[in-house]
Amino acid sequence: AMKRLFTILTILAAAIHTADGSIRLEDILKELDSYIEKSGTYVLEKEERINQLRNRMEGASLQQAYELNYALFEEYQSFRYDSAYFYANRSLELAKELKDNDQTVKSQCALVFCYLSSGLFLEAFDEMQKIDAGRTSDEIRKDYYSLYNRLCYDAADFNDTERWSHEYARMGTLYADSLMAMVPKDSYEYVFAVAQKEIRHWHYLECIEYYKKLLSDFEISNHNKAIINSSIGGAYKGLKQNDSSMVYLAKASIYDIISGTKETTALYRLAEMLCEVNDSDRAYTYIHTAMADADFYNARHRKLSINPILPIIEKARIDAITRQRNQIAIIA
Repeated sequence: AMKRLFTILTILAAAIHTADGSIRLEDILKELDSYIEKSGTYVLEKEERINQLRNRMEGASLQQAYELNYALFEEYQSFRYDSAYFYANRSLELAKELKDNDQTVKSQCALVFCYLSSGLFLEAFDEMQKIDAGRTSDEIRKDYYSLYNRLCYDAADFNDTERWSHEYARMGTLYADSLMAMVPKDSYEYVFAVAQKEIRHWHYLECIEYYKKLLSDFEISNHNKAIINSSIGGAYKGLKQNDSSMVYLAKASIYDIISGTKETTALYRLAEMLCEVNDSDRAYTYIHTAMADADFYNARHRKLSINPILPIIEKARIDAITRQRNQIAIIA
């Protein structure tokens, strides 16, 4: 029965791939509503994968134990912060025991990701300083540059001081350039890095083109589809094309649910936009779902972003209910 359900859910996931122009905002929002209702199914699937990995621990060699702990970090990294942090640390201990430089750097990067995802930027930069990426393989160095790029760009977004925000963005671009120098121009990493740079410089049309190229030309995970759709949504908002923005934020939110991602921004940004167009019921459902996700993941800075929006949406919903009651009273 589980397999059949998974097949049905996969078919539903494929339905999101409809051509751009044919997606009406109301249709995609209805689809998102149904995904929110069945989000527990995807959480169960993720927990099943986690249990299978845990069950393979017994009798594992040192190398196998490292691989299993790192795989558990990957399952948890956008799902539950404390567990991701535990397995990142454990994989780092095992990598040091193995005296494997690539695996050590990979695990240090995992720790940085944990800090960054929970808004602990000082700890993330401190850990990044400890990494010796000079002696790693190209594959690991690419991951290192990519993570440093994300850390700097996220710190730029989170920092209120213009000078520091600008400095972090400049550093992020330097790491994007380092990554681009290492990879072929037609690779996923290259196109993604270009898109990230374009959105940083407010070149919204160009970055949308690059992000859409990633979606059409590469086989990518649902988690990465969520990230890219969310970025396209952000770019359309920059162009003041709010309906298109909401379509892509809704797509991103669906892919977040399918991939069991709890560390996310798309849903609360969508809630905020829906509140502005007076869809207060949906805004209320979405913002509370986003808050529950942030609590589940334990993402400190996500909660800080959601907290100011929450009372605005709740007030809008109460106002809407009051208006409806008044209309009913007039009609009666």
